[in-house]
Amino acid sequence: MSFGGGGDGSGITTEINVTPLCDIFVVLLIILMMAHDEANQVGPAIDLPQRIETPPESKEPEVDNVTLTITKDPTHVYLAVGGESTSKACTMQELPAALQDAFGRSKKAVKEAMVRADGEVPLERTVKVIGIAYKNGASKVGIGTMIRELKK
Repeated sequence: MSFGGGGDGSGITTEINVTPLCDIFVVLLIILMMAHDEANQVGPAIDLPQRIETPPESKEPEVDNVTLTITKDPTHVYLAVGGESTSKACTMQELPAALQDAFGRSKKAVKEAMVRADGEVPLERTVKVIGIAYKNGASKVGIGTMIRELKK
């Protein structure tokens, strides 16, 4: 939009020059990115070791999973084999035979058990279930956890 004068081009021009505005936004973006990186570090800055990525050996893992769920009910432990959506309720006396059966049917090299326990289950009971899993065919036992947000 032009105002004023004649055809000699000496009039006032009212256009916004966006180049300095873009420069300011780029500088602010860089500053905020650097500040964000510093804010995410917990504790002193350290140089972490790098790991080497190894290609997977096969598409299908040679792992057979058994999930053991321990609830507040002191008489039962729930057992699910592989990716099954249903669990079988077992008493502590039936659990060794059920684990031997589940791991015995497996043709996989690694037999893994995942133990999930309610937060109010006594630690002693969870440790007993882990021991039973090791004694009856599990080569690895993991403990299931859930990521919880910290309250501020």
